[in-house]
Amino acid sequence: MFYCQVFLNLLHYWFCLNGLALNPDKSEAIWFCTKQRSLSLPPVFSVNIAGSTIPPSKHVELFLTLNQHISSVCKSSYFHLRALRHIRSMLTEDMAKSIAVALVSSRLSYANSVLFGTSTANLHKIQRVQNTLAKIILNDSVLPSTIALRQLHWLLLNNAFTLKLLP
Repeated sequence: MFYCQVFLNLLHYWFCLNGLALNPDKSEAIWFCTKQRSLSLPPVFSVNIAGSTIPPSKHVELFLTLNQHISSVCKSSYFHLRALRHIRSMLTEDMAKSIAVALVSSRLSYANSVLFGTSTANLHKIQRVQNTLAKIILNDSVLPSTIALRQLHWLLLNNAFTLKLLP
């Protein structure tokens, strides 16, 4: 328990250095330990960080598989692509590119190094999103994807994953 409190104090210190504040109403704590260790924990516990009492979480939500994560990213990306397609005719190419990068491309790039070595089917799903995005930005649905990506100076996502992992 001593090490845990030291870690929590360091966490609070890091928050302060970075201008952040802990909101106890939006925070939850969870213990990760072996089953034997969990027997020694009190039945009801809470964590105290800088005077804020953080209650224990009742459950943890995790993506169970990489396939589900990729499907979720693609789904949210296509939602934004449809919205962008509706307003594309009113935007300049630079404006469309800025909006596209902010709403969609950032989703595809976030933590993409984890996707290195994923299945070909998953890569195709994500690449289709990027291809569609490029065609919407250029306002040309018949342009081949490779040419659209080249015009925007974008790498294929698989190449971007590899490049991110290079030393």
